[in-house]
Amino acid sequence: SQTEKYIDISMPRSQYERIKKYTNDFIHNNSTLFAKRVNENRIKDCHGDLHAAHICFTKDICIYDCIEFNDRFRYSDVASEIAFLAMDLDRYQHR
Repeated sequence: SQTEKYIDISMPRSQYERIKKYTNDFIHNNSTLFAKRVNENRIKDCHGDLHAAHICFTKDICIYDCIEFNDRFRYSDVASEIAFLAMDLDRYQHR
């Protein structure tokens, strides 16, 4: 995996293994939902880093500064894209 080279640099192996197991179990346990989201065409070329600072209200709404350096970072479930923005808006509300 892309993160294995960081074992014992940024986290101990035991922590890495717990995270890896949790992630793999989550994917396995939710595979039906993931397949449903794919079949419903919910995976799109999104912004990839949508938060309040990337939205400008002019005459129209302008959303800018999407991730361009890595297409894989932009393709995701639209629910994830909206959730990321919602978390950012919640953060502003609690300031």
